[in-house]
Amino acid sequence: MSINDLKLFTQDARNVGENVARTIRILARVLLDWSLHHAEHEAPESGIPDKPLPPLGAIEFDKLSIVFWRLWNELHRQKKVRFRGAFLERRGFHGPGNALKINRKQDEILGKDPDDTRHNEWAYTTEIVEKLKPPWSNTRVLFRVEGKSCNIKKCKIYPGLDRSSWDSWLSNEAAKSHESQFLTLSEANYIQTISATISKLDKEEIRALGTHCSADETYKDISFNLGALQRKGFDKIVCYLKQRNAPKSEIDLAAHTMVSTAREILRKSKRNRKKYEAAYTKCRAHLSEFGIQARDVLNAFDVVQHPTDSIWKDQFVSEIGKNAQILVDFCVYCRGGLVSQRAISNLQAREMEEAEEAYKSLRVFAASMNITLPSYEEIESLTGHKWADVLNQVMARIVGSLPVRNRLHQFGVP
Repeated sequence: MSINDLKLFTQDARNVGENVARTIRILARVLLDWSLHHAEHEAPESGIPDKPLPPLGAIEFDKLSIVFWRLWNELHRQKKVRFRGAFLERRGFHGPGNALKINRKQDEILGKDPDDTRHNEWAYTTEIVEKLKPPWSNTRVLFRVEGKSCNIKKCKIYPGLDRSSWDSWLSNEAAKSHESQFLTLSEANYIQTISATISKLDKEEIRALGTHCSADETYKDISFNLGALQRKGFDKIVCYLKQRNAPKSEIDLAAHTMVSTAREILRKSKRNRKKYEAAYTKCRAHLSEFGIQARDVLNAFDVVQHPTDSIWKDQFVSEIGKNAQILVDFCVYCRGGLVSQRAISNLQAREMEEAEEAYKSLRVFAASMNITLPSYEEIESLTGHKWADVLNQVMARIVGSLPVRNRLHQFGVP
């Protein structure tokens, strides 16, 4: 990554490298605190077991980062701390994340795995800590990334920070000027307060709190996913059915994209609510029990994290939630029909059972719209053009049933 790219992420270009290293150091402390808390919780009588501390998955680690820096950056806006986090907030498949622009010329396998979450020239937190080289204050040794790729959801991130290293960073700062200090005493206390609060959350709660902050942002995230579902999935499948000019691998990927993206829309519009409420309640309860700095963090929390009902009882988000399952059924049906059309390879038994259930549900929806939905057996004898026409009709009715806000210019990646 070039220094010019890094300058995009801090107002003080002279300290850009220091701010990146400082951001990563702080995140290492937050992950360590979370892992220690949950290791102690899992073995309360015998102490921390003689095994690696519990890790976070790639998605949850990204959300851990966004939750912390969302709070910290609000404290900075309120002039409680000297600096912002070094990375920008960027919209992605799983919602918002902290990101850095990097050079991908050497990433030859980009996009080949259907679960690869990389987007263009942007790297999110998990990839940042995996790629950062030792010249950036040896940041790489603060984490251990396990998995064939840091961009796959099965990847795991273990803490690598030793607590004594953190203490030495703080003690070595006493003689430095205020501007060049790693952290002031007040900033270190804010970190301890926020980190202890986040440590109370389980993995799914971290993911839900990091994914959502307001109804408006949730709607934009869902709209982002809907656009990706259309462009990267549905449009490619319809084009293939009409022209048969794409390899099966591309159609396999398009079908996978449709199903996984529809499930993400269902998760954001409905299923995340329970875990968000649990995380929101835990954080506010924890911050209500302490002194002045906890009150500052609680005030910041109330600014950046909106109450549960204000998100999921929002007219637009709630309406999408009511229709999200039928969108999932449609995408699963498309994938099953592509097998019948011999456009993709056979699905696993579990996936075929799911496809049958999706057809039953979708058939009722289509009938209510006076559309006859062909079964998988009937799809075998249909031309690609004929089945594509049916898919277009059903997709139009599903999308037409979703609410649309007027602020369309706000959609997509900021």
